[in-house]
Amino acid sequence: MSISTSQTNICAKHSMKPRSFWAKLDAMLTVRRQRRHLLDLDDHMLNDIGISRSEAVQESLKSSWDAPGYWLR
Repeated sequence: MSISTSQTNICAKHSMKPRSFWAKLDAMLTVRRQRRHLLDLDDHMLNDIGISRSEAVQESLKSSWDAPGYWLR
């Protein structure tokens, strides 16, 4: 059984509930915390996830609200 992409998108749009201010704030703080944790990883761990030290530093310097929408769902 397969579901077409258009049916999936319609279902996803209707199942999403509006998020409260506090839920959005919590998501942004989580993004911030995760980006700062990148700085704590050693080079071997960064290599395991496929990023360099300079990429980790660049990512950690981004603003909390500068995140893809799918990260904040």
